[in-house]
Amino acid sequence: MVLAVSSDTWYDLGHWAAEAGVLEGWQRRIVLRLGDLAADDKEPSEWQIAHGIRILREATEWGFRARA
Repeated sequence: MVLAVSSDTWYDLGHWAAEAGVLEGWQRRIVLRLGDLAADDKEPSEWQIAHGIRILREATEWGFRARA
């Protein structure tokens, strides 16, 4: 799930979360780091994957929609 998310989607999520005020700072940092890793075609750690999944689910529940 996390590995299939594009860097653009992670960056969009980070910006959306900051504007909406729905994630804590440490969660937004994880999102931006996942975006950087995706942009560099590198794999995140298991810890980052676990938090990325949780953050994606929460953001979707709060109304975040990735661009098509």
